[in-house]
Amino acid sequence: MADVSIIIPAYNEATELPNLVASIRREMDTQPEIVVVDNGSDDGTAEVGRRLGCRVVETPNKLYPSAARNYGARHCHSPLFVFLDADVIVTTRWARTVERLAKDPQFIGSRSATGDSCHISETPSWIERFWFEPLRRNGRTFLNGANMIISRKAFEATGGFNAELETGEDVEFSERAMRMGVDLELNPKLIVHHEGFPKDLRNFFEREKWHGVGDFSSLAYFMRSKVAQLVAVIGLCYLTILLFLPLAIYGGAAYAKIAVLTCLAVIPGICIASSLAKFWKVGPVYCLVGSFIYFIYFNARLASMVVSLKKHRSSRWSKQAEPLHDQS
Repeated sequence: MADVSIIIPAYNEATELPNLVASIRREMDTQPEIVVVDNGSDDGTAEVGRRLGCRVVETPNKLYPSAARNYGARHCHSPLFVFLDADVIVTTRWARTVERLAKDPQFIGSRSATGDSCHISETPSWIERFWFEPLRRNGRTFLNGANMIISRKAFEATGGFNAELETGEDVEFSERAMRMGVDLELNPKLIVHHEGFPKDLRNFFEREKWHGVGDFSSLAYFMRSKVAQLVAVIGLCYLTILLFLPLAIYGGAAYAKIAVLTCLAVIPGICIASSLAKFWKVGPVYCLVGSFIYFIYFNARLASMVVSLKKHRSSRWSKQAEPLHDQS
């Protein structure tokens, strides 16, 4: 039995998966168990995984990444679980650290977990340089699901990731694990490069639109997310502009003009203030570029809110539309 099980959820990752597996084989001295969870791919990901010598398990239907990670863990037998995303590349320092943890009886035998945020690509785009790298340097308080190392004992004690969350499952897992007494530690030696960060604004928008869905999945998550609350304010500003702009232009109503102008000031104000809060220590150029990227970011998260509201509405409608059981 291998000392380490590396679990890789993969949906249409036939292109990225070989790079990750090659880096694991190249950097690790030991032979870990590599389990690829083919999550409903239609690009030959499963075949690629098998050709690379991985053990491939296929989900019965497409799952959220959280559920796919849990599914992979159920097919592993090692005392140490490593969760990686298919679009990352591991480094020598990462490999040495994982191998040390695999031989550490104190870590293996305890309820412990570690990991780190993902470094940007080795050939980064401007969005990666001005957005993702400064955010990573600011530090995080949770373990990233794309780069997490956890003892089997700790993972089983927590019950794994929340399979009902489409995104944000690593944040929820970290918070829940700490409440349950699991020792979490961010380790800067666990360096992996994320090659899947978006390289342009269109893909950045789509990424953040998807990532934001979890914040609007329930009132509890919304109340815990400052970003979601700011997005709600921006959404109200857009709605106010939509409603009052005709009155301001054609009706000449003073209150309508004030409302529109206020909202037109609040939206960029939130973007600028957010950028200053995040990037002030990095430098003025980062603050300037960050203000623009924050505008795209908040609008993408606003799209997340719309998507979530539509989902909740359709879910309620489908329940109301269920036919009554035959009482005869």
